[in-house]
Amino acid sequence: MQSIELFAAINLMMNLLILLLGLRGFAHIRLRQVLAAAFAGTAYSVAALSMRLLSGRAAQIICLMLMSAIAQGGVRRGFWYITCRMTASAFFLGGVMHLTAGRIPVCVSAGIAAGAALIAVFLTDADRRKAEERYVRLRVTVLGKTAVVNALVDTGNRLREPMSGLPVLIVAGSRVPGLNAEIRGLRAGRLWASESRLIRYGVLGADGEMMCVKPESVCKCVDGVWVRTKDVWIGVYEGEIPSGLEAIAPPSLG
Repeated sequence: MQSIELFAAINLMMNLLILLLGLRGFAHIRLRQVLAAAFAGTAYSVAALSMRLLSGRAAQIICLMLMSAIAQGGVRRGFWYITCRMTASAFFLGGVMHLTAGRIPVCVSAGIAAGAALIAVFLTDADRRKAEERYVRLRVTVLGKTAVVNALVDTGNRLREPMSGLPVLIVAGSRVPGLNAEIRGLRAGRLWASESRLIRYGVLGADGEMMCVKPESVCKCVDGVWVRTKDVWIGVYEGEIPSGLEAIAPPSLG
């Protein structure tokens, strides 16, 4: 008979995979929120073992919606799409566990499901469309500072934040007053919060490390109207971008 501790551990792992499958490529991933959502789902599953009212399909779907809201920090743009992805992922992982139940040990079964899910996670891409090279006017707000930049939409910019899979908008720090000083402060203090990442790049004619920060907002000027774009990370290039560019946008912003 499976112990409650083993059940909770496997359920927590599956919840984490379901959340990553749902979020990757479509939303910023904040580890604290994802862990909180996974633990909430595990608490529900443990409670459902002894409460029949919680074991129905409706309760399970409500739990997935709650997990999605916790992981995203509220009901945000794309909430329903991400929740549907999570639901599909839950059925997939549940099916793998059901097919292997009784045939191989439960830990091995969970490992097979986890392996299949992780392959899906890292193959997921938010946007595979091509875009011609052209300029877009963007208004970025990052670390409390706002600036308008002309960004080259470059199909060669395939830089992505590895955890969320979201594309990276490269901005010259000198174009946003005070931004370089904020980035140097992050580096010096090693304040690696969930809103910042240090990633490798190789898209500016050289290799190196770049600080990526979760922006407060990124808007694109469309026919004179500022329209909020899809989620991206801001990669701050502390020097001058070659050819005097202010920013290099990924194809998804084209």
